Amino acid sequence: MSVWAARPVAEVPEIVLQAWRILETPAGDRHLVGFRPDRGTGRVSSAIVSLDMHARVGITRSGRRYLLEGPPGAAVEHGDYVWSTWCRVNRVSCYCDVTNDLLLNS
Repeated sequence: MSVWAARPVAEVPEIVLQAWRILETPAGDRHLVGFRPDRGTGRVSSAIVSLDMHARVGITRSGRRYLLEGPPGAAVEHGDYVWSTWCRVNRVSCYCDVTNDLLLNS
């Protein structure tokens, strides 16, 4: 599998994610990770700046809007591959899955 840079927000202002999770780095940044059904690819967002768990909508540092479709889950073949690559590139050696905590507290 390949990993490539995201297209500009002006070109793709909104993305639907399925089998999504919210992962937190030791720095406290949280990222959306999941499967992008329109492209058949995995996706890792930039850091989340706003998250509405009731509406299932997240806004990231880049300004992109993510629509969380369906239940959370692990997009093992696609999302996790992109996340592991993102972690290697960004020198993140550990992280926490905070999805359930955020769902329970919403």
